[in-house]
Amino acid sequence: MKKILIVLTAMLIMLTAAYAVLACCYTNKDVHQFSAFPAYDLKIVLQGTRVVEEHYDGEPDGWYFNKFNVTYEGGNTILHWDSTSFDSVPMPIPFCEYVHIGYWLDAPARVLMACWTDQFGNCLPDGIFRQVGHDVIWTFPSNEQQIALRIFNDTSDPSTISNVSYVIYPSEIPLADLNADNATLMADLQSLPGGPYVIPPGGMQEIIIPGEVEVGQALVYRFEGEEFVDFGQHEMEAPIPTLNQWGLIILMIFILGAAAIIIRRRTVRA
Repeated sequence: MKKILIVLTAMLIMLTAAYAVLACCYTNKDVHQFSAFPAYDLKIVLQGTRVVEEHYDGEPDGWYFNKFNVTYEGGNTILHWDSTSFDSVPMPIPFCEYVHIGYWLDAPARVLMACWTDQFGNCLPDGIFRQVGHDVIWTFPSNEQQIALRIFNDTSDPSTISNVSYVIYPSEIPLADLNADNATLMADLQSLPGGPYVIPPGGMQEIIIPGEVEVGQALVYRFEGEEFVDFGQHEMEAPIPTLNQWGLIILMIFILGAAAIIIRRRTVRA
């Protein structure tokens, strides 16, 4: 019985500790306009229905999208940045221009497709690019808690990523600062060994992040693709179990209490 009590106690500790989560999900993308056709807008299709908590539309002193909207189609989320000026004049994005956009979601989302579009929102013939989605998870190799960056390729072509780097900050930084124009961030980022990584269609690359993220701190990371540079950020939140998880915790506490009473009674009788 004592051994069972020890095992149950260890399980309860692991169960409650596992509820610490990395809050979702800041993403900033620096995207290269490579299409030979006039590109007016940028569209990203995310898997699933997601709430966009905040969006970033570019640099006020660089290329800036004047309109942004979110629509839902086929159970997926479509983000659309529109370059139409405030006086409704279509403004094509210059060839080879880098534009900066970003979004903050309520939950991780795979990038199913990303493209440059014409002024009517249609993907250009050569405007679909090898974009990737990414999120951060806990892993528990050898009973040690680690953080892993997972990068998904849901496109029909291989996608190559390189120059992965990261930094752990005392708190999260604003979405608008999550880009290469933030000189402090760029100086703080620490390069990770390995790469470049070629991710096949439908594949995933997992990269272990060294170090430990405490509650309130934020993990910021950056990596380069063939037509884009991605920045991401996740903040460590305090553990808040769901109703189902609370039920498991209460059940285990009840079992622990009952086991303790039985052990005590047996000790008294002895």
